[in-house]
Amino acid sequence: MLEKIVVQPIGGLCNRLRAIESVLHLLKTTDKTDFVTVIWENNHELGASYKSLFKENKKIKVVETLPFTGKNIFHPVQMLKVWNAIEPTEKNYQKSYRLRKILGKEKGCDKIIYLNEIFDLIENEFDFNNLKKYKSLYIVSCFDFEIDYPNKYSMEDETMALPFSSFIPHYEISEKINKITHTFTEATIGLHIRRTDHAGAIEKSPLSLFIEKMNEEIADDEKTNFFLATDEKTTEKELIQLFGNRIIINKEKAFDRDSEKGVQDAYIDVACLSKTSKIYGSHASSFSETAAKMGEIELIVCKK
Repeated sequence: MLEKIVVQPIGGLCNRLRAIESVLHLLKTTDKTDFVTVIWENNHELGASYKSLFKENKKIKVVETLPFTGKNIFHPVQMLKVWNAIEPTEKNYQKSYRLRKILGKEKGCDKIIYLNEIFDLIENEFDFNNLKKYKSLYIVSCFDFEIDYPNKYSMEDETMALPFSSFIPHYEISEKINKITHTFTEATIGLHIRRTDHAGAIEKSPLSLFIEKMNEEIADDEKTNFFLATDEKTTEKELIQLFGNRIIINKEKAFDRDSEKGVQDAYIDVACLSKTSKIYGSHASSFSETAAKMGEIELIVCKK
C-alpha cells in the first residue's frame, strides 16, 4: 500500500495542475499517507512558484526548485536537491534518465514513472489503481489519468468538492477573478484561443473558426457576449475590433508565462473560462480542457 507519493508536474500551468489532480485522487485510495509531495520547478515553461499562486493545502507538500542547469549547478542548495531538480525536458530527457533513476531509488522510491512511460500507460488504458501495490511512487508527468472509485468529488471534503478545488488561489487572485466574472451573464461564452508556440492549435484551430462560431451564437441570441482568454495580444485586439464590448478580457493581463504575474494571469484566465456557460477551445490544449473540467461545462473544440 502506498506510503509515499511524489509527483513532479512539468510543462505549463494546466499541465501541472492536472498531473497533481490525478495524484491527489490516487492519494484518496490509500490510508498510509495523507499528503503528496509536489516537486515544483520554476523554469522557462512556468516562471512562478507554487506559493505565488495558491494557498497552503495540508494534502500538498510543495518542494520548490530551480532547473539543474547553468549557474544553478553551483548552488549548494540546488545540488542537495539534484534528485528532483534535473529538468526532464525532451532535450535532455535521455541523458538525465539514468541519473534520475539511480538517485530516485536512493531516495526510497520503488516505482518511478517518467513522462514517456506514463503516456504509454494512458494510451494502453492502464488501470492506475494498480499503482497502490507499491510502497513508494515517483511520477514525472504533464498528463491526467483516471482513478476510478466511488464519490471522487464530495462536498464532505471541501478540498476535493469539485475538479481542481484543491488549488485555492490567494486572495488577490480570487478578487481579480470575481471582478471579471461579476460581469458575466447566463449568455457569456468562453473563448480560449491558443497561439504563440502551439503549432497544432494555430494550424487546426484558426481564428476564422472562432469568429464563425461567435457570429452563429450572436445570431442565435443577441445578448451573447464572450470572455476571451488568449496568449496573443494581436488576437485580442482583432476580436475587440470585430465584436466591441461583447468581448470581456482581463485588461491588466501579462501575456508571458515566464514571469510570476504572467502565470497568475494565466490562472485568472482559466478560472474565468470555467465560469462561463460553455467554452470554444483550441485543438490539443490542456488549458481549454482544464477550464471545462474545472467548471464542469461543455467544451467545443474549434478544429478544421
